[in-house]
Amino acid sequence: MEARVEQQRIVELELQQARYEASLAERRYAACDPDNRLIAAQLEKSWEAALRRVERCQARLEAVRTPEPAVVPPDFTGLADDLDVAWNAPGVTMRTRQRLLRALVTDIIADVDEATREVVLTIHWRGSQHSQLRVRKPKSGEHGCRPPEEALAVMRTMATRWSDEDIAASLNRMGMPTGQGKNLDRAPCQLGAQGERNSCLPFGREYRRMAHDV
Repeated sequence: MEARVEQQRIVELELQQARYEASLAERRYAACDPDNRLIAAQLEKSWEAALRRVERCQARLEAVRTPEPAVVPPDFTGLADDLDVAWNAPGVTMRTRQRLLRALVTDIIADVDEATREVVLTIHWRGSQHSQLRVRKPKSGEHGCRPPEEALAVMRTMATRWSDEDIAASLNRMGMPTGQGKNLDRAPCQLGAQGERNSCLPFGREYRRMAHDV
């Protein structure tokens, strides 16, 4: 509000200056000798330019004085009923989903329930409503690239008797990629201190560790 008042004051001063310059240009034109047509034409152009500046300042002042239309808050009533449809609609990008979340969610508070090993997410929605979501807390060293359980089962079965190359070939034939969705392609191996093979396979050491941990 204060910025709008300050802007209006600035435009009013500019209009006052423009009117003074237009009045001065008019007096100069009126005082000119009509027989001196070249000077008279130049003064007339200066007067007309000053008048146009007055008109522009008046238009700006009217625009500043015009109250801004009231901003109607978005109505999310219908969206709440069809949120799943809006989220999964064809052509909806991740950026659109992010904007949707920013419009609907005020904040999210995360806490850990050690008794159940769950992450508790309290979601505060616009409109003073809130809901709670519980997700399993990952184990130490666990990440989102964990291979599927079927692949781990194959690893547990073959790890003690077959080479990494054989395991990789078997998983590829069965259509089981790594946790990152990649095919297994090579297996340079070396023998560890405990006699356990550690490989440079995309799954290699990580697959074997998780296969034995599960």
